[in-house]
Amino acid sequence: MWKQQAFIEAYEQLLNSLGPDEAVLFMDAVHPTHAARPVGCWAPANENLAIEQTSGRQRLNVHGAIDLETGKTAMLDLETVDAASTIRLLQAIEAMYPLMAMIHVFLDNARYHTRSSCRNGWRIREDASSCTLSQPIARI
Repeated sequence: MWKQQAFIEAYEQLLNSLGPDEAVLFMDAVHPTHAARPVGCWAPANENLAIEQTSGRQRLNVHGAIDLETGKTAMLDLETVDAASTIRLLQAIEAMYPLMAMIHVFLDNARYHTRSSCRNGWRIREDASSCTLSQPIARI
């Protein structure tokens, strides 16, 4: 819990000190299984509902980033998430903010985020890696 509190305090301090030419984004990849799994529904209790099923063996891979202040998102729908897709997403983020002098990107310690090939030319903030509150992109 203290790590989360420390992250929240550091994040708020960052937001309060941002210049007009800076942005903050959270980046992560999600890999939901491509199959419907109903967990709740508003329907009459005595009515049977049919939900078309896929094989469940297909997997979606979405690598994305979100700016919580503006709601802007960058997302890539991929065959696989790897260092190359991390670089493509960082490039997409730069293209979204061509006039920003600094873009702060928080991400976790997934192998595809920490490869040295992803670090060339970017200073990446890793302080979000242990904070479950820090990955809002995974909730979209």
